Amino acid sequence: MTFGEIRDLSLSDTTVSFRIASIASQMKRVTIPRRSFQATCNYQFGGTACGVDRINGVDSNGIPFRVSTAVQVGSTASYIVLPSSVLLAFGSPANPNFFFSGADILMTSGSAGLQANPIQRVQTVGLQTRFYVRNPFLTTPNVNDSCVVRRWCKKTLTDCQLNQGNINQYGGYPAVPSPIFKPRIVKAPGLFSN
Repeated sequence: MTFGEIRDLSLSDTTVSFRIASIASQMKRVTIPRRSFQATCNYQFGGTACGVDRINGVDSNGIPFRVSTAVQVGSTASYIVLPSSVLLAFGSPANPNFFFSGADILMTSGSAGLQANPIQRVQTVGLQTRFYVRNPFLTTPNVNDSCVVRRWCKKTLTDCQLNQGNINQYGGYPAVPSPIFKPRIVKAPGLFSN
């Protein structure tokens, strides 16, 4: 005997159709909130436990987590040319390659719409800023296609401090202890014979 939930119920004049979701399939979708004993943060960036508003929020320095912009002339499938105002909106970081590691570009319109790609490196050429992506887009974005540059958390203690200014929200541990342990052998009388 098994238990489950009835889903997608459909009723017509002659038939009733439905799908039964078993307990096993339901358990695959359930995430038990917990703090794993690991050095990196276990919380989802922007989730309730994290506390960051990654859609409309800014970090502890007033820098937004996402900036909407448009694709400029000269973009290819491997890099997107964006105006230098994107760097200014993010506070004109001194080292953009470090600042944008763990960031991505989400295309929101055009032929490459709804494709997201992690940023590999950033290069400034004149007034243009080239955002090289890790994997080429399936189609080359067109000029004036909308996109969003999104920063993500690297899930380290220092990144939590820089993003929120509140390390009490950090979901990991500063250090993971060594797994060395000394087992103790206990001999109970009568269990072993000579």
